[in-house]
Amino acid sequence: MSHRQLAVDAGSRGLKIVPNRCTALRFIPKEDLRYEWPWIRKGLERILESSSQHWLPEDVYMALKTESAEAFRGVLEGETAGFVILQKHQSLDGTELFIWAAHTMEDGRDFYEDIEQIAKDVGAKRVVFWSNRMGWRRLAKRYGFTPSNVRYTKEL
Repeated sequence: MSHRQLAVDAGSRGLKIVPNRCTALRFIPKEDLRYEWPWIRKGLERILESSSQHWLPEDVYMALKTESAEAFRGVLEGETAGFVILQKHQSLDGTELFIWAAHTMEDGRDFYEDIEQIAKDVGAKRVVFWSNRMGWRRLAKRYGFTPSNVRYTKEL
């Protein structure tokens, strides 16, 4: 089964909502992206304002339309609470699920448990992300992430 089929299955069947937790990630099909894009783009722009990333929102849009990335709407008590953009990457020892972008609305809830379930659904060995923001260090530790390398850059 392809990555696309697995993600559609994960989104179309809806991830289980864990008791006492009214959150879930819902897959956004590429056919719906045109209608969903304005609020996703705003979230991506907020991410870029507080990071040193070099991608553009248009890069994300193209990746979503060409199915090399997938978007999921975060839902909290029936209302949109954010989104995540995920990519399936192949590493030397297996598949990784890469969190390209994650954005939550005012409430600040995250959807990591749902992301982890998606990773399991697509056969990923691990979930990975990178960030220059120190605040992610606390959240990463809470969910069992450990630093695996440090990326240094020098613009020329």
